Amino acid sequence: MKLPSTCQESDLRPSRSKASQQVWLGPCWKEAMQYSNYDRCTDRLKGTINNAHALARRRCDDAVWPEHLFVSLDCGGCANEALRRLGLSLPDLQKTFVAHLRCGTSERSELELDDRSVSVLDHANDFAESLGHSYRGTEHLIWGLVEVSSPVSWFLKTQGLTSEAIREVVLELLGRGID
Repeated sequence: MKLPSTCQESDLRPSRSKASQQVWLGPCWKEAMQYSNYDRCTDRLKGTINNAHALARRRCDDAVWPEHLFVSLDCGGCANEALRRLGLSLPDLQKTFVAHLRCGTSERSELELDDRSVSVLDHANDFAESLGHSYRGTEHLIWGLVEVSSPVSWFLKTQGLTSEAIREVVLELLGRGID
């Protein structure tokens, strides 16, 4: 697949520079804070949301979509370990998924989370609460990405990933919280 001239393959990968690892409160953070108990998010999850926002801007998309959240997942987090235990490689999944993304044409300077991304964060929050976890991490986000109907959930399900399998492996990795 040839990418449009406005979008380079490197633009589709989240930035891993030291500056990008700092949590920046951009326009879409208002929704993230409101819908997903932002104050309870791990730094890794905050970084994922930050990278998703930056990715959407670089790609000239009109909002932050679940696709941006998935491609921006940090490969060093608990979601990566959960997927590894299920026989899947997060970097390989991201690389395969990115090959099918098209770049947008929006020139909006401020981006917000779209309704599906808000729903993903809501589902991640619900999943964390159902496990008794007092924080929100990437392992909860991957569950939300599978649960909410989007190209990402379809793609992950075609790779054999289910919310039940994620639940089992997260419980195996972290157990139930005591909250």
